[in-house]
Amino acid sequence: MRSGDVFVHGVLPRSGTNYLARALQCHPDLCASPRSVWEFPHLSNSDPLVTYARSMARAPNLPELEEDDVLELVGDAWLEWASAGLPAGRRLVLKEPSVRNLNRFFRFFPRSFLVVLMRDGRDIACSSLRTSFAAPPRFRLLHPGTYRRAFRSPLEELARRWREASRSVRAFLDTPGGRERARVVRFEDLVREPESQLRGMLEFLELPPEDFAWESFQALGVRGSSFVGEPGQKLDWSGRQPTPEDFDPVGRWRSWTEREVRRFDAVAGDELARWGYAEPGEPV
Repeated sequence: MRSGDVFVHGVLPRSGTNYLARALQCHPDLCASPRSVWEFPHLSNSDPLVTYARSMARAPNLPELEEDDVLELVGDAWLEWASAGLPAGRRLVLKEPSVRNLNRFFRFFPRSFLVVLMRDGRDIACSSLRTSFAAPPRFRLLHPGTYRRAFRSPLEELARRWREASRSVRAFLDTPGGRERARVVRFEDLVREPESQLRGMLEFLELPPEDFAWESFQALGVRGSSFVGEPGQKLDWSGRQPTPEDFDPVGRWRSWTEREVRRFDAVAGDELARWGYAEPGEPV
C-alpha cells in the first residue's frame, strides 16, 4: 500500500503541468511520468467507477464494504501499476491538465498529495488558440457537437471553460479538509519566484529541500509547446529543444486587441479577480 505520491492537476490544458512535473523531478525522491504516462486522466474518466463502487457497496453478500473502500482499492491498484519497477522509496508524480471530478481525489488516493496548478485564463486561452490540440473545435455543418461554435467564438468558449474550472477549484477548497490536504500554486508565481514556491511545495510534500537539485532546475527553463517554428512542426515534450531567449509565458494575452480582452472579461472577469489576475469588470 503506497503513500506520499504526488498528483498535479492543472486548471485546464496549457496551465503548466509539464513544467511543474519536470521541476519536481529535480528532487531525487520523486519520479515524474513513470512508464511514460505523460498524463493520467483518472479523475476525468471516473464516473463509471463511482457507479461500480456504489453497486458493490450495496451488494448483500458484502455487508462490510463501503463505497469509499472500493474507490480506494481502485486507486491503490493504479498506483501499484504506475510504480512498477521503481526503486523502493521513490514517490510518483502523476499529472492531469484537468480539475474535472477533483472532489473525488481523496476518495481514490487518501494517502497522496494533491497540487492544483492555477494559471491566468487569458494566457491559457492565448496558448490554446495557438495549438491544434487545445483549441475548441471549429463549427462544422456535419458535426452537431460543434454547433455551438456558430454562436460562441473559440475565445468565449475558452473563457467559459476556464471560468467553470476555476469555480470547481474554489468549490473543492471549500470542502472539509480541502485547503489543509491540497495546495494551490499559481503558475505565474512559480515562474517569477521559483525558489520560494518550490521550497514551500517541498515542505508541503514533506521532502527535504536541501536534497533538491537546484542547478538542474535552473537549467530546465520554461518550455512553451505552443511555440512552433514552422507550420506543421511537431511538438517536443522532452525539454531538450532550446526555448527562445525572449520567451515569456506570463502575460502573452497582452498582445490581444481591446475587444478580445473585453470579450474574455465579460465571461470570466469575476474569476480572474478572485485569483488576483484582474479587477472585476475591468480589463487589465
